[in-house]
Amino acid sequence: MIQKYKYFHKLEDFLHSPQNSFTKLNIALSNKQIGDYGIFQLSSALANYINMTYLKLEIQWNKIGDIGITGLGSAFQNHSNLTSLELQVKDNNIGQQGASNLISPLSNYNQLNNLQINVGWNNIQAKGLSDIAQTLSCCFSLQKLALWAFNNNIGDQGLTDLSISLANCKNLKILHIELGSNNISDQSITALGLAFVQLYNIYSLNLSLQWNIISDYGISQLGLALSQCLCLRILQLTANDCSIGDQGVQDLISALQKCNKLSILKLELQGKEILHEQKYISKFKKIKRLVEQYIQLV
Repeated sequence: MIQKYKYFHKLEDFLHSPQNSFTKLNIALSNKQIGDYGIFQLSSALANYINMTYLKLEIQWNKIGDIGITGLGSAFQNHSNLTSLELQVKDNNIGQQGASNLISPLSNYNQLNNLQINVGWNNIQAKGLSDIAQTLSCCFSLQKLALWAFNNNIGDQGLTDLSISLANCKNLKILHIELGSNNISDQSITALGLAFVQLYNIYSLNLSLQWNIISDYGISQLGLALSQCLCLRILQLTANDCSIGDQGVQDLISALQKCNKLSILKLELQGKEILHEQKYISKFKKIKRLVEQYIQLV
């Protein structure tokens, strides 16, 4: 008899469980040092769960490389019934090819509406993110997407490719993107803003851009794009340790004042050239319709 939900925190327990006996799995194997061999064992067993609709898999801090993660991608080919996938693979040894092989099967997930994937602190670079982005553009049912790609050296090319693909995810309503420490500049931030404008249903956006090469122009262009997101109600924007100054902050205030449905704003901007923090904080807090706000300018 197929049961609905099961939680595992030991690889051995999962390997010895009745195969294909659950439709919802939560497998928490963070920092178990399972390596490529362990992920091969996991993938082999996971491939048998063909009726699965929900999977949360936590395998960060496990010294998994491209070979091991490719095996997991092969297992994913059997899971086209998934509606929700949460995948934590940060802090492993995954490169461009591994990222591509892991994510490419998702292009056939026609029912997937929730995808959360953390590939932070690997080495997927621009090509790896581009391949992830291409797959995302095929996931037409996606309504909620969270992508953490911190410290992967994706650069402007990787973000530009991601932006082009995001624009095709027309059903997205909730979007969370973490792109800190990735050598991103104004050029690709502008492309990302253009993608946001085409996401007509998006009402919640959480965007982290800290430790990149973003100036007043980039944040101004992003603000201009956000002002055209007609359904946007919740915005959380973090851009610490960039090169944003007074002009960028003023332009962002002017743009957000045009967001007629914005009710929750959480904003963290840190830059050496922001000279009038308190004045701008006061202006942000005067934006009409806000019922909740957290503003930090340094």
